[in-house]
This record gives sequence, C-alpha cells and structure tokens, in this order.
Amino acid sequence: MFHYDQPIPFSRESWRGRIRACRGVGASLPEAEVLRFDEAHEA
Repeated sequence: MFHYDQPIPFSRESWRGRIRACRGVGASLPEAEVLRFDEAHEA
C-alpha cells in the first residue's frame, strides 16, 4: 500500500459546494432541505 497527503485548498464557497454535494446532504435530502442546510452552513 502507498499513502501520501496532498493539500487541497478550499475557499469558503467551494467548501460549501463540497458539503452540499456529499451524499449525506445533496443526495439524501429534498431540495428545500438542501437549501436550508446551505443557508445555515453559510452562517
């Protein structure tokens, strides 16, 4: 097995998009809930 860490820079906006797209949010919640989650996460 081979392992190494590679830094991946995120802006605040790109991190929100990453979290919105994860399967625990975007893929499992209704659209209205995703929008509510995103607004709360932005705050």
